[in-house]
Amino acid sequence: YLITFVIITLISFVILSGIITSMIRGYFFEERETRVVNTSKTLSSAIEHFGQTDIDAPGFLDPFISDMITPLINNDTGINILVLDEHCNVVLSSIGAEVGVNGFREPFINTSGELGVVDIKLFEDVTRKDDTTVRIHRGNLGGYFGEASVACLDDVFVNGEPRGYIVASYSTVKEDNFIITARQAILSSSAWVMIAAIIAVYFITQRIVSPLENMKDAVKKFGK
Repeated sequence: YLITFVIITLISFVILSGIITSMIRGYFFEERETRVVNTSKTLSSAIEHFGQTDIDAPGFLDPFISDMITPLINNDTGINILVLDEHCNVVLSSIGAEVGVNGFREPFINTSGELGVVDIKLFEDVTRKDDTTVRIHRGNLGGYFGEASVACLDDVFVNGEPRGYIVASYSTVKEDNFIITARQAILSSSAWVMIAAIIAVYFITQRIVSPLENMKDAVKKFGK
């Protein structure tokens, strides 16, 4: 019975830790997801507002960077922005952005394809609580991101024609590490609770069983 009790208790604590960490993960991801969804939609609308012929046209991204990208990535250093042309070549990236002479992080621009290509098939359609459907990716985007992130892809229209994509991403490394630490703490605490429970059960059992054993021995002696 004691072994059965230990097994049931252990399974219960494992399930409990899974439920708690799942709730924490859901909260963090929802908050990060909302942030990248709103950012990608705002930026794609801003590009459409500039109304150029091509997303990689000379000088097209300059006002977009100074008005939108630079303030954004400096105000929130956890977020990264990619601008893709219609062939999914990265023409602007804030990943690894260096601090310029003005003291601000500045994104990289390269319209020759040297910043890499993003596989947009990695993004999946996700229906949110408000019944809107967005394209989300959780991971490192096939190795393009240096760490686990949550990212949102949004179409860019120029003069009403699809011309590329905006990708807004946010690192989830801190959240993942926190969840791992929380799970370990819950399991560690559960283990100590289980050990204490086993010891308590043992002594309680001994207090109950010992008188019965004494009675059994007394009955045997009386029978003789």
